[in-house]
Amino acid sequence: MQEYMCNRGYQTLINVAVLSGIGDGLYNIVFVIYAGSLSFSTLAVSLASMATLVPSLLSMLTGYFADQSRHKVRAILVTRNLQFVLFLILAFLITLPRNIWLFFLLLSINIVSDTLGTYGNGLALPLLRHLLPENKLKQSMGFMVAMTLMA
Repeated sequence: MQEYMCNRGYQTLINVAVLSGIGDGLYNIVFVIYAGSLSFSTLAVSLASMATLVPSLLSMLTGYFADQSRHKVRAILVTRNLQFVLFLILAFLITLPRNIWLFFLLLSINIVSDTLGTYGNGLALPLLRHLLPENKLKQSMGFMVAMTLMA
């Protein structure tokens, strides 16, 4: 916790990860509620619930790509900005008349956004080695994981 208060880079990484997690979680809740309001609600809610698993299933792949990324800070910025744009598109699309094609488009955008969030979190972990002293690394990584799980 002391490292969080004193190290601005570490603090920024945690804040970004927590905000991303909160955004993903809130959107997933809204999306399930939206799916429940459709005429084919049983199928829609089932698909919306299952879609939240896809980024977790792809986490090994996104972690690999995160490790292979050369410019991690730039990739984090691009990833988070893409998520922001996707959320804006979703906010617009969700107001359109409901139909099955719109639902599948929203579902696809949701999966992409959550997968980008997983990729962005994977990009942040190697940066901790540059921001923290070796003796604080394990404790600080544990704190970061705990904060993102709480979000």
